[in-house]
Amino acid sequence: MSGPGADILLGHARDSEFTLIGESHGNRETCSVGSWFLENLKGAGYKAFVTETGPSSTSVLLDAAKDRGLEGVAQTIRETPFSVAFLNHKEEAALFAHAATMGYECWGIDQEFMGSPRLILGALKQRAETETARTAINSALENAWDGFKHYAQTGSREKAFMFTAGAGQWNQLLEVFDAGSNERKMIEQLLISQRIYGMYHKGDFFKSNSLRIDFMKRMFSERIQASPDCRVLLKIGSAHAGRGYSPFDQLDVGNHAAEMAFARGGKSLHVLVLARKLIESDGKATDLVSETSPIRHFSQPGNESESQLFHLAELRSILAESKTKTAYPELSNLAFRYDFLLVLPEFHPSEPLVPIPK
Repeated sequence: MSGPGADILLGHARDSEFTLIGESHGNRETCSVGSWFLENLKGAGYKAFVTETGPSSTSVLLDAAKDRGLEGVAQTIRETPFSVAFLNHKEEAALFAHAATMGYECWGIDQEFMGSPRLILGALKQRAETETARTAINSALENAWDGFKHYAQTGSREKAFMFTAGAGQWNQLLEVFDAGSNERKMIEQLLISQRIYGMYHKGDFFKSNSLRIDFMKRMFSERIQASPDCRVLLKIGSAHAGRGYSPFDQLDVGNHAAEMAFARGGKSLHVLVLARKLIESDGKATDLVSETSPIRHFSQPGNESESQLFHLAELRSILAESKTKTAYPELSNLAFRYDFLLVLPEFHPSEPLVPIPK
């Protein structure tokens, strides 16, 4: 990106402890925006890149990225398909590998993905130092692969490890690693992820989201405590990246980052990235400027081919007035959650590294 809007964004980012990109998952363009930020913030104290992925699976992929770049990440994904969220797309994997090769720390702060046990247990198998540990991990790993094969054949997740692993199997896995070790933490994070999924599939969405967001905030806090002088770029879903309450009725990680930045004597920058159109791989175009989209307040005829930046923070004093807030509730919510709105002409779907079953 270039131009006066790009300069304004960079200026605010360089003055911030944390920059958060609120995205619509699965498009190429937001990956390009992330890459642009990474390249331009490297000399401004930014040392870490956060993705909406599990901590342990991200660590495994980071090792692959440091070793062989994008090809290392892609090979790992192909060997254990559907084991990590979002990074199983080419453009997302390329951005992640780019961050790693630039020397950024790469942190995953979300729950572990439903299919992640195959990836994580496979990594733990390489670290097992005793026969007892190898036996426990091999048994769990076999169960995880059996569950995945059942899913591949039937489309059913009923035998997925995250659904079938019981207290006995978890205890066996926990007992073979020392308390406080990284390996023990990897098992504990899988167990928490199972609880999050369990609540969700029982229909207890609020408690599931609450536990998930608590986990995300705790993971981010632990990373910051270990690297107190580190500025961070976060690229996460738009529901999570804003200040205040999220659409899930949670004080989400975006709000947490804002408070942490303030506690450090600084501030955070929150940028929402949207597009006017979605262009499918077959060329079909879908208009994203709907009656419920915040873009409609900023869309003007004749500028559909241009990227535009809107400084939402400048609207807050107006939108804080009760009459205006009542008249434009969704615009008010947007302006108080995000500092800037970046509107791109088009989104194009990112390319899966492994074809998604239909």
